[in-house]
Amino acid sequence: MPTLTVNTGNVTRQFGTFSSQISMTHASDVTTTMKLANMPKISQDFDVQDEVNDLSELRVNIAEVSITIFDELGNGNSLFTYIDALGLSDTIQIQVTTPSGTDYFIATKSSCEYDWQARKVSIKAQAALRYDVQVTNYDTSSYETSGETNADDGLIVSSDVIRAFLEAQGSSPTLKILGHFSSVTKSDISTIPAPTSIRYIIFDGQYVDTYAEGQDVTLKLSIVEGAVVGAMMGYSFYVRRNFDSTSDSDYYAQIGSSDLKSFGVSFNERHIRNFDSVLAIQDNIDGAQISTSTTEVIDATGAQDIDINYFVPDMHTVFFNPSPVAKWQLATTGSSALSQSDMNAISDDARDSYKKSLGITSSYSVDFEIFGISTLKPYQFIQFDSDIHPTINSKKVRPSYLEYDLESDTIKGEGYIIG
Repeated sequence: MPTLTVNTGNVTRQFGTFSSQISMTHASDVTTTMKLANMPKISQDFDVQDEVNDLSELRVNIAEVSITIFDELGNGNSLFTYIDALGLSDTIQIQVTTPSGTDYFIATKSSCEYDWQARKVSIKAQAALRYDVQVTNYDTSSYETSGETNADDGLIVSSDVIRAFLEAQGSSPTLKILGHFSSVTKSDISTIPAPTSIRYIIFDGQYVDTYAEGQDVTLKLSIVEGAVVGAMMGYSFYVRRNFDSTSDSDYYAQIGSSDLKSFGVSFNERHIRNFDSVLAIQDNIDGAQISTSTTEVIDATGAQDIDINYFVPDMHTVFFNPSPVAKWQLATTGSSALSQSDMNAISDDARDSYKKSLGITSSYSVDFEIFGISTLKPYQFIQFDSDIHPTINSKKVRPSYLEYDLESDTIKGEGYIIG
């Protein structure tokens, strides 16, 4: 299909080298250049989203980019004219490359604006591989057991399902999975265990071998675990909302007064009455859901209830069968590898994650602006220094919203206290 391709070329800024490319269908193949009116902003909202004060249907937001381009292109033609020729369902593909990686976004002509006086075109676009769109680069084959001497074919651990889904969210993104309940790896289900009585809960590959299935499982896991899923600035990540480990310096950004352009606090608006949840994982060993149901009164005078009822379907217990051939196999009888105490721990972490992100455990959230787009990675939490201000001294804050402003080389954000 003929394509119009428009490039900025490499642009040097304080944070490093930047480039962008826009492409769309056209009557013939055309390649030309464009000039940015200013550097783009890339943002993502990680906050728990509610519908009319009802949290029974949770949604996951994805990254967005806002970019403004001078209308006259390098070939002398008008970008507005090219966009105007598109059909309503045609897409505009935007590629943004920063030192940390490349992100892809999609827009339609309805998300474009033209300012005749300024001779500028503004485009707002969402991450290209949206959660409700079938994509072609989702692939679990390298993660599934296949031909291993000590394992049946088609076994895949939950973290690798998440990993395959995250890999489909960009151009070779850097992956981060933090706080997932299972630490089981492919090598655990393809080698001889010690002792041989060990059992694990994993997936049968046939239940997660399409993008739609991988998407469904990943998003349900994120809800049951209280995790955020995101893709921006070259990173693709799955992070539990209350994850606050400082055991690795990559998990957090140490922020001092010299890093802060500004900060403030906002008092929480939600007034929660009841927080009820039923969180579960299904083990196909007998089709039963292993669940934890919790009812809690937060404030009897509150105005809003939280009611979360989700389960992850189609997980399986695997066991090591020493005869007639020593192999890992799907269990069809016996007890689940996931115990009730395991499910209780998952539920406790999830509920703590939601409480913190919804402002139940703290009366205020933190608004901040940080110098340098490389100072805070989108999957990290902030560890504030102890000598800034009593409201944030030594506090750990997980972002609920981030905006990377490439023009000013700053990060604006909002966050909730996790420690």
